[in-house]
Amino acid sequence: MHRLALILLAVFLGAFLLSVSRLIVKEGLTLPDALKVVVCSYTRIIKGVLGGRLNIHSGLTTVQCMSDKL
Repeated sequence: MHRLALILLAVFLGAFLLSVSRLIVKEGLTLPDALKVVVCSYTRIIKGVLGGRLNIHSGLTTVQCMSDKL
């Protein structure tokens, strides 16, 4: 069980860092702005999943967070 939690944490952290680097490279955001957008996006996705909505589109969530945070 402990090993599974570490694997899931590593996958989540890897996806987080990949999202940040993608925003920096493709969108030209600075590191602080990219971190704000990714934290906002992941927070909305996690809240949606915990709220029972399983059809959340991560790209749309990122665009909404970019317009809200920047």
